[in-house]
Amino acid sequence: MFSISHYHLHELASALLTMVPRLRERFADRPVILERADTLFSAANAVHAAYGGVDTRAATAAVAFRDQRRDDEVRALDRLLSAHMLSSVFAGTAGAAGRLHREMFGDGLDFLKSNYHVESVRVRELIALLEREADLVARLGLTPHVGALREAQAAFEAELDARGELRAARPDLVADARRPLHRALRATLLLLEELGQTPDVAYVLEPLKTLTRRPAGDAPTPAPTPAN
Repeated sequence: MFSISHYHLHELASALLTMVPRLRERFADRPVILERADTLFSAANAVHAAYGGVDTRAATAAVAFRDQRRDDEVRALDRLLSAHMLSSVFAGTAGAAGRLHREMFGDGLDFLKSNYHVESVRVRELIALLEREADLVARLGLTPHVGALREAQAAFEAELDARGELRAARPDLVADARRPLHRALRATLLLLEELGQTPDVAYVLEPLKTLTRRPAGDAPTPAPTPAN
């Protein structure tokens, strides 16, 4: 099911402004669809106006990049500890490395697929654990890697805060614009669904398929079907 909560509102509104001319082009002889197109156009424009023309796509890309960097640092620690556990070169530290690995990753790495807030909580817990185990971390040669994880988390939080400041510029107006857009999109998608999977419908919905789902793990972007 297509839900606007899965996408950044400003980007969705931009996609809908591309979709509206397609509606008018392919269904020029259907007054009801043209009326829906007008409503959708007004709602999408209201979202753009609420953001005051602020485009957060670059900020979103920066957040995603920083999220990937901290994921890489977490995976590096996982693999380095595994090397201590598996290689005869590190026989003297295998037991201690195994204990630390269980404390850190006993539940696996699935938290890296969680939403930003959940992952941040877990990463901060890992950093705190590693700081408590500073002597062991140093003995395992992991001190620089802990520093890299700490820096990666701080950089991620800084980018996320910067994007939040962009989005918070006009929060009341954005909140007010969201529901009309949801209603207009839902009504349009339901009407198009009644027409079936025709080439014209596929052409109209194409802009929605280019949207990038709000990062929160590895879940796939849903296809454009009626909003829930």
